[in-house]
Amino acid sequence: MKSKESHLRSVIKGISWRFIATTDIFLIVLLITCLYGKCSFENAIKIGAIEFILKLLIYYLHERIWQFFTILNNVSKKKIIIKSVSWRIVGTTTTFIITGAVLKNFYEAAFFIALLELISKFILYYFHERVWLKIPFGYLNNIKIKHMNKNIISHEFYVTKKQRNKLNNHTSFVIWFTGLSGAGKSTIANALESKLNDNSIHTYLLDGDNVRQGLNVDLTFSQEDRAENIRRIAEVSSLLIDAGLVVLSAFVSPYIKDRMMVKSKVKDINFIEIFVDTPLEECMRRDTKGLYGKAKKGLIKDFTGINAPYERPENPNLRIDTTKSTVDEAVNMILNTIETKLEKSIL
Repeated sequence: MKSKESHLRSVIKGISWRFIATTDIFLIVLLITCLYGKCSFENAIKIGAIEFILKLLIYYLHERIWQFFTILNNVSKKKIIIKSVSWRIVGTTTTFIITGAVLKNFYEAAFFIALLELISKFILYYFHERVWLKIPFGYLNNIKIKHMNKNIISHEFYVTKKQRNKLNNHTSFVIWFTGLSGAGKSTIANALESKLNDNSIHTYLLDGDNVRQGLNVDLTFSQEDRAENIRRIAEVSSLLIDAGLVVLSAFVSPYIKDRMMVKSKVKDINFIEIFVDTPLEECMRRDTKGLYGKAKKGLIKDFTGINAPYERPENPNLRIDTTKSTVDEAVNMILNTIETKLEKSIL
């Protein structure tokens, strides 16, 4: 989903950064001037105040300029570093000029203040960016959705999930397969669906690659697009559960917060998490689609396990290591796990 920051988000983000940055420069000026035997609370406050006002404006303009070059969902750690460097060049130059003027041409101290600020601000700014990437406030698409929701009213229908479950003679829920690419998620899900179908269980299998060829064809593999990918699947899974089906969803879904979002959407009672815990080395050895080879050569960006993280489930309903279990054994383990929830004998 392509999202840009609103002007309000840029302003608030700029103010939050200025408070951090002003405190930092105040302490640095105080430290350096004291080392030179010219401690001045007054100068430190004056430099901090001038910086707060001037750099707030410059930082805001810097943020808006970056919006012309970067759509937020494509922001990566590399781009954050580049953005941090560009701001530090502007920020450090501004600090040197302000400090030199306030300290009455004491440029030696101004130089060391700017140098120390360069180091401290680069670190602080990087983490400030990382924190703000996790804050959903102020994305233009989110503002639009919130505005639209004010005019949407849910309609209550006569036929319920409970009635559909009764008609199908079993309950409905989602079996969520997570794990690295090549771990065996789709293979196990495919075999499981076949077994369930043989036992008259109404199912539907959602597979990561297949869904990205249609419903999610517009999404990349950036962290934000991965989240949107899973959000859409959560919505689809919820609809299919309501339709009375047992949904088998096979997705890498590398982030805990995204899987927890699915669990929240479909409700805890309707969520079974299967962690296909195949070691990375084995997934790379298999590499049935040739993706690991391409990722290692730098041809694929944001590939889980190579240049993007995978957050292991903390408490899955079932953990399967395919180097120790066959597909049939894995299917039987899952059937044992879900039989009670199905409220129908299948073993």
